[in-house]
Amino acid sequence: MEKLKSSLTAKIIAMILLCVIGVAVIMCGAVVSEVYFDGGYEKNYDDYYNEEMLRTAERNLHNLYNGYDEKWYEYDESMQKSNLRYNVYELLPDGKEKLVYESLKKGQETIAQTSLYYVNFEYKDGGYENEGLFDKFSHDSIIKNSKQNKDLKAVRSFRVDGFVLPLTVKDNIYENTQLAKVLYNLRYAAMVICGVSVVIVVILFCFLMASAGHKKGEEEIYLNFIAKLPFDALTLIVGAAGFACILFGDAVLPHFNMAVSMIGACAAAAAAVFAVTLYCMCFAARIKKGGFICGVWKSCLLYKFCMWIWKWIKKFFGFCAKYIKAFFLYLPASIRPMAVVAALMLIDVLMLAFNGYELDNQMVWLFISRILALGGILYLLTCFKKINQGMKKVAEEGESCCIDTKHLYGPLKEQAENLNNISAGINNAVAEKMKSERFRTELITNVSHDIKTPLTSIVNYVDLLEKEKPENEKMKEYLEVLSRQSARLKKLIDDLVEASKASSGSLPVNLQKMELGVLLQQTAGEYQEKMDEKGLDLIVTQPEEKTEIMADGKHMWRIFDNLMNNISKYAMQGTRVYIDLEKRDGNALVSFRNISDKRLNVKSEELLERFVRGDSSRNTEGSGLGLSIAQSLTNLQNGEMELSVDGDLFKVTLKFKTI
Repeated sequence: MEKLKSSLTAKIIAMILLCVIGVAVIMCGAVVSEVYFDGGYEKNYDDYYNEEMLRTAERNLHNLYNGYDEKWYEYDESMQKSNLRYNVYELLPDGKEKLVYESLKKGQETIAQTSLYYVNFEYKDGGYENEGLFDKFSHDSIIKNSKQNKDLKAVRSFRVDGFVLPLTVKDNIYENTQLAKVLYNLRYAAMVICGVSVVIVVILFCFLMASAGHKKGEEEIYLNFIAKLPFDALTLIVGAAGFACILFGDAVLPHFNMAVSMIGACAAAAAAVFAVTLYCMCFAARIKKGGFICGVWKSCLLYKFCMWIWKWIKKFFGFCAKYIKAFFLYLPASIRPMAVVAALMLIDVLMLAFNGYELDNQMVWLFISRILALGGILYLLTCFKKINQGMKKVAEEGESCCIDTKHLYGPLKEQAENLNNISAGINNAVAEKMKSERFRTELITNVSHDIKTPLTSIVNYVDLLEKEKPENEKMKEYLEVLSRQSARLKKLIDDLVEASKASSGSLPVNLQKMELGVLLQQTAGEYQEKMDEKGLDLIVTQPEEKTEIMADGKHMWRIFDNLMNNISKYAMQGTRVYIDLEKRDGNALVSFRNISDKRLNVKSEELLERFVRGDSSRNTEGSGLGLSIAQSLTNLQNGEMELSVDGDLFKVTLKFKTI
């Protein structure tokens, strides 16, 4: 099928068949319609034949009457050479008839007869007007009413009796009756031929539409030189060709005999079918090529003319808008609203002056101007709302702001663009900070891992040396220092790795139900001996009922361990350390309070950062990671950690939701 659609020979054959069979459809359809409307499917042959003869005779008589002359009935030269004769009677006011013209000789044989009524009006200025053909009743009423018209000079009415002689002359009566015989005999055959031809025409037309735009050797849709013409120009050409065919069939063919007229009618019908089919093929090819908009509409000369007009309109209004905008932007921001209001007031004054004292027009213009002003206010409010929502998103949620500036103009558009630029700058800064933080975390993790491998070897060899039990006291002292410092370094590296994992959220968290009071008692028991060595009085307060939360026991122990270790290092000797557990508003609150040994010169927010220590002289052991790790682990378990420093009072509060 694809090869057939691309074959030029197949298209030519299909086009020829379509034209030939299309002519058959037109001719057979004309036969069927002619016979049907003349009653040929209901009447017998004689009645149909006689009625066609009388219709032609009456048509000839009517053409004779249309002479617009007082002596119209004397123009019978053409009638003498035909099978038609007529007598004209003038209808007098007294009801009698007067024979005014006679073309039928006495004793002539006739085969059909008809009568027609006509009315002529003669006006006072000498002109005539033919009222036309009427029946007897309408004719009498027209005569009666015309007598009341003062502009009429005279009114004359006629009856024309037409007679058809035996058809010995080959005039239009003879030809039409002969044609009536043929049509009557072909009436049923024409129906069958017309039906079959319509089916074939539809098939051929569909094939030509499907093959339109296909060419052998071309994968894409191909447009020939006719299809490349502007579509509206092609439409005018095809329309002109169709009008020429109709004009040819109506004005030229009747002057020839029947055989020539039939050949000419078939040729005109074939040309019309060819032109319409070719037009439809061009339309189908353009639709396949680019759709209706791109393929058809944009190829029209009308479209190009409209676009040319639109381009100049845009240039004109753009030119005006450019200078108006420049003038508007030149004004200070506080003056611009006043300028807009003044312009509207000036337009109101001009329109009211133009309308004069017509109150209705003035009210209409005022109503229209207020509607326009209301639309402008609604537009401004919508723009302000859009900009405000973008600012709110940046301020509250910290999200990126991308305000659509498509329908914003002037200062509003500039403000939205500036806000988008600010948001983009903030996002870039945050992205750079996150990148730096991620790089630092990865660096700490990688370096800690690289240090941990040789450190493990050092710890193992120190342990082996200690097992050898050296006798030299200096060597024992050195080994103790190595063991202590390597353990400290190992602890520092473990804290670094855990801090980086906790801050990045990569530590696994297994939330389970646990009793917070039991964990506090265990922690206090673990650190009781160390508290006693430091001279610290540990006081634990908790409610009698259970306080259960969802937490990871391992991470909770590390939080309490870091906080207690921090207290044991920095609390003042001889003071009390308070650990309080309470339930409040569906939350479990755990607070650690102690008095610092030395003055704290840093803010509470800084203490939560990594590598920051309360001991600025760094005389005590510690990495400055304990509080940071505790906060990260608390956040991983959906809790909150708050640190406050009030003079020498150091307080940490943990908050978790209770079950």
